[in-house]
Parts: sequence; structure tokens; C-alpha cells
Amino acid sequence: MPTSIESAALAAPRRAREWLVRCTSAALCHSGRAVVNLICPPTCQLCGQDTEVSGKVHLCTACLAQLRSRRPLCAACAMPLPIAVPTTAAACPACRHSNFQFSGVQAVGLYEGPLRDAVLRMKKSHEEALTLTMGRVLADILRFPENSSGKCDDSGTRDRESLASVATPWAVGERSVGRASRGLDPPDLVVPVPMHWTRRVTRGTNPAELVAEMVSHKLRIPAVAGVLYNRRKTRKQGTLLPDQRRRNVRQAFAVSAGYDIKQTHVLLIDDVMTTGATVNELSKLLQRAGANRISVAVVARGTG
Repeated sequence: MPTSIESAALAAPRRAREWLVRCTSAALCHSGRAVVNLICPPTCQLCGQDTEVSGKVHLCTACLAQLRSRRPLCAACAMPLPIAVPTTAAACPACRHSNFQFSGVQAVGLYEGPLRDAVLRMKKSHEEALTLTMGRVLADILRFPENSSGKCDDSGTRDRESLASVATPWAVGERSVGRASRGLDPPDLVVPVPMHWTRRVTRGTNPAELVAEMVSHKLRIPAVAGVLYNRRKTRKQGTLLPDQRRRNVRQAFAVSAGYDIKQTHVLLIDDVMTTGATVNELSKLLQRAGANRISVAVVARGTG
């Protein structure tokens, strides 16, 4: 049997080879992308103009600027804040008396102009590249300050090992920033708004699921698409009045069996939010299942 000294001597060259392979692979991959970009310059996925790729977000600077709201958005509902309302206000006039079950909403911008066009394109199966890009843009603007209500603090949030069973078959990644060192309260898992299977078959894609996948990748937080599902097919929310939208989604969803989400902070993802009826209904279900905080992130916030 080899001694521990001999084992260490054998392991050192192996680790060196593995390190060299990783470095070489990364260099070749980077060089390959450079050659492709030289032959076929990357173009903006919105306007089609040539653009430099930064962080794999294939959008030009002008289009990226147009996507984001020029007015500050309410942290509670993501509606534009009136000029007279300070950005530090807990809620804006639009949601001050609303009984939202989620702790807050973050959005890239308002459902208008280029962002509206992007969201409509995201609903088509051949636009998945754009959908993933919008997921990257959304991930870049997300911020999760420490929860002042104390509903989801360090003592109430479960460790990575216990979350491994929740995230199956996804593995729980290492956090990009430490909660203690940055005073942050990041989510424990990312959950997309579900789509009824008949609609999924018709469309060929679920933009909320793709956006959630990219947000999960960027934030290094597990995505769990199977936590929520549709119990029945609902009418399209965009064709209904606010009261009709709430009735439309009432008891339309359920939490799947076999998922333990107790004491978790859930990030609920959708492509667009208008009245908030859908994410509010889903937040109620997640709370009943044991989640102690639900944050919402959407690509676009509708104001109509």
C-alpha cells in the first residue's frame, strides 16, 4: 500500500494536469468566441445593429438604456413613483392599501416601448435567445436588502444542505456574496410562474421559466420549476379587467407534493406583471406551504 507521502506525490501531478486542462479549455473557448465575433460581429437582439458583447448581454447601449424606466419605481409594487413621493417610501399611492402577500417587486422597466416589444417577442419559441438575454438584464438589476420585518433572517433561513432536497434535480450553488458580509437577504430558490401544459404545447416555450433559469444561473441560486403548477387552464389575464383577473386565478394553482420549502425566501419570476393578481395568488400558496418570504421579479411592469 502506498504511504500518505507517496499518495500526495502522485496527486500533485494529477492536480497540475487538471488545472492545465481547465486553463487551456477556457483559453480555447475565449479564442473561439473572439474568432466567431470577428467573422460574424454580434448584433443587438432588439435593433439589429452591431454591438460589443459585454457579459453576454447581446444588447446595444442605446437599447439597454431604453428598457429601463427613467422614473424611480416603487419597491413594493414596481409602479412609477409620483414626483412628490420619496424613493425611500415603504409604498406608493398605487399599492398603499393593497393586500399584497409578497414583500416587493423588482422590474427592468415599464411595459411600454422597446421593452413591451421584447416581452411580446419572448412569447415565441424561436426567441429563446432574447428571453435568456432579458433574464440576464433582470438579474443584473436585482437587489435584496436585509428584510427589516424579520420574516426571513439568518436564524430562519435554512442552510444549503437542507435545501438540496428542495432543489432536486438542481444543485444548490455557492452564493456569490455572503449574507453576513454584505447585509443582504438573497433568496434561497427561484420559482417561475407556471404555465398550463396546453398553453405550453401551443407556444412551445414558457418565458418565465427561461428567465428564471438565467436569473438562477447569474445569482447562483437554485431554480425549482416544479414547485408550482396549474390546476386548471385560465383565461388570458391581459384580456380581463382587474376584478376578473383576481377571480380568474383564484384556486387555479397548487403547490406540488414532495417539495419542502419551509422557512425559505422564494424569488417568484414572471415576464410581465400588471395588477399582480397572479403573483399574489401564488404568494399565498407559497406562504401556506411554509415559505416565510416571497419576492417578485418581472421583466416588465404593466401600468394599465
